[in-house]
Amino acid sequence: MRRPDELDKLTDDARAFLVEKLHLTDEDLSDIDSLIEYNETHAALMGLYAQACGEGLLWPDHLVEQFRELPERFDLGREFDEFMKWQDEIRAKKNATASEPVS
Repeated sequence: MRRPDELDKLTDDARAFLVEKLHLTDEDLSDIDSLIEYNETHAALMGLYAQACGEGLLWPDHLVEQFRELPERFDLGREFDEFMKWQDEIRAKKNATASEPVS
């Protein structure tokens, strides 16, 4: 068994975030858990962030910082850029909705 690294930690933290915010069960995340079990952590993380972005969830700052620190070591530059684009789009939608006048 390999030793856990920063990518494993971020993936675990992202999974916990989705469980908390979306009230997901182990069954809901069985595909993600299978990827993690077979050391496909990169794919699991991509699945988690795609699910969060698809649900319109903004990741908390501590998770964004963890992700920001990974690109050099794990060659995740393109993925991080895409993730940040999605996060910016979600933020813009939320800001636009918050500033709409209430009738």
